[in-house]
Amino acid sequence: MNSIQKLFKNTSWLILGILITNICAFFWTMTTLNYLGVSESGMMKGAISSMTMAAIFMDVGVSTYIVREVSKQKDLTNKYLGNIIPLKIVLSTTVLVVSFIILKLTNCQDSTTTIYLLFGIQNATASMTALFNGIFQAYEKTQHQSIGTTLSSIFQLLFIVAVVELDYGLIAIVMAYIFSSIINLGYIIRQVKKIVDHVKIEFDYKFWVRTLKNAYPFGVTNSFATIYATVDIIMLSQLSGNFYTGIYSAAYNVITLFATLYYAYVWVTFPLMSRLYHNSSDFLGVSYEKSIKYLLILTIPICIGISFYSQDVLRIMPLNNDFFEASKVLRVLIWSLLFTFLNGVAIQLLNSTKYELSVTKISVISCIFITTINIVLIPKYNYIGASVSLILSGLLQFILMNYTISKEGLYRINKHLIIDIIKIIISSAILVVILSLIKVSLWIAIPIGMAVYLIAIIIMKTLDKQDVIIVKELLGK
Repeated sequence: MNSIQKLFKNTSWLILGILITNICAFFWTMTTLNYLGVSESGMMKGAISSMTMAAIFMDVGVSTYIVREVSKQKDLTNKYLGNIIPLKIVLSTTVLVVSFIILKLTNCQDSTTTIYLLFGIQNATASMTALFNGIFQAYEKTQHQSIGTTLSSIFQLLFIVAVVELDYGLIAIVMAYIFSSIINLGYIIRQVKKIVDHVKIEFDYKFWVRTLKNAYPFGVTNSFATIYATVDIIMLSQLSGNFYTGIYSAAYNVITLFATLYYAYVWVTFPLMSRLYHNSSDFLGVSYEKSIKYLLILTIPICIGISFYSQDVLRIMPLNNDFFEASKVLRVLIWSLLFTFLNGVAIQLLNSTKYELSVTKISVISCIFITTINIVLIPKYNYIGASVSLILSGLLQFILMNYTISKEGLYRINKHLIIDIIKIIISSAILVVILSLIKVSLWIAIPIGMAVYLIAIIIMKTLDKQDVIIVKELLGK
């Protein structure tokens, strides 16, 4: 088994957990949106995003740092856990206290303050769980992390459904988040005890300082990734209010469901390409080129279809009529999915070739860019402005990452890929023309659109012999 195949085997459990979590999250979010309504769900989403950003300081990169250190020196596992557990408690408590003070100084209502702090507690629990998950990663036992995440997601969905059925209100929904996080933490602790002997809690302040100093670079990277993922919701909440945040969140949740396809793609195709190209001197380059091609073929028709039928898509979602205004957002926001997929592959390539620092720099630039452009667009265009900002920042990331990939000699776009992209664009343009002309319902448009697009792809000879082999392998032929 080569290194790429081994990497896939070690991460397959994590990908499975992400797939299940995203599916469960879609249903509990839809249930919550319907139950709370636009404004109240917008307030909750703002609280989640704000406290997720605050949780950066509950970890400051420690959970990532411990993976590296324990992987190299497993005999120090007890030392790290014994010191970092109390360190995390101190950090989390400090964040909660500071958050409370800020909320009071900004004259937040008591009910809003309570929601924010409860989500802070949930994030503190998740931060402690991340520490123990770091141990599993260091010991290459990631199945426990996946099982814990899956259990947490399933229970959270069940708790929220029960809360809605019993009509217990917003506070009870927030408590469902906390209880599911506690279940995850409890399972993880139980499994860690099977790996690690009795952990003695220590207050070695010199060790704390040294750990924080060494973990800081990881914290910076993680913080910018978190900021990038939450800044649109936070700024929309602060600049436009809960109603617009609720509408945007409904559309964003649909995007999250489709984003699950990326993890499914990695799970299915990565080991296959590993087997087919393991003798290639440029395995990563070939994999990257094929991924760009396949993800464009997959994503563009999805974006086109949802742009045409955003209202129909929302009607088949478990959402009430109050959220149908989200169709305007979805029509624009769906195109961010394209860059989510493409940039995910680029990040994977850069990280696997030890160019993590480049990813961090690009993340910093992207955060500054999306924050600046949100300040300009959100006050005037509300949720549409936030959607456009996300797309433009994704485009910027794509340009910067591929510039870095080319500059470092990891992969250079060649004539074959350019020709394939042109063929995909032409096939997509044909799909746009057909959908514009037929003007039928969503359920009729889906088979017609798929047939038209596939025929165009085949006629344009977009798939070469290698692609045909991969397709046959995937179909088991």
